[in-house]
Amino acid sequence: MSQSLLWILIVSVGLLVIIFVLMTFWNKEVRLMSGMMVSMATGMLTGIVGGTIIAIHHSGDLFQSTVWGILVGVLIGFITGLPFGILAVADGVLSGLMGGMMGAMLGEMIPFQNIEQLLKILFILFIGIHLLMIYLLLSEMRGKETNLMVKLFKNPLFAGGFLICSVSLQDLLWQRRMEKSSINIIRKLCQKKA
Repeated sequence: MSQSLLWILIVSVGLLVIIFVLMTFWNKEVRLMSGMMVSMATGMLTGIVGGTIIAIHHSGDLFQSTVWGILVGVLIGFITGLPFGILAVADGVLSGLMGGMMGAMLGEMIPFQNIEQLLKILFILFIGIHLLMIYLLLSEMRGKETNLMVKLFKNPLFAGGFLICSVSLQDLLWQRRMEKSSINIIRKLCQKKA
């Protein structure tokens, strides 16, 4: 697994944990419609990103990629909808199913040379929309305004800085990997000539 893909997974899991903690501990302060929106967005985005990554690793096997992508999207949609009841669960499960299916098809259809660019685009969308969902959840919590962490997450400069730093670090890791692979190719060519 490449370092950039590992970074994408670490940041994605971190954002999912933050959203789930917010939804679990402060679900009484969040309206049902906001909970449904967060579970739908989380299920859909996780399904798309997870389905695409799974399809890249199971290249050529659309059935297996689709099943695993759907399972990832449905599971995350179900978990994030649980604190708000059956409507949010249904919303998260159905959007996770759709996202997992679309992600698997997308990962299978994209040519190999464009995979890194696709993952970068999906990663930016994933982070941006999840930061928006965290902002939505925190804006619903009126009594927690004095908490420094809540103020930090509600600050658009922090969210934008986090997005830019994550993408920059992921891009740096990708460039290092490309340099190492280029050096290895040059070494192999030099060894063949010698």
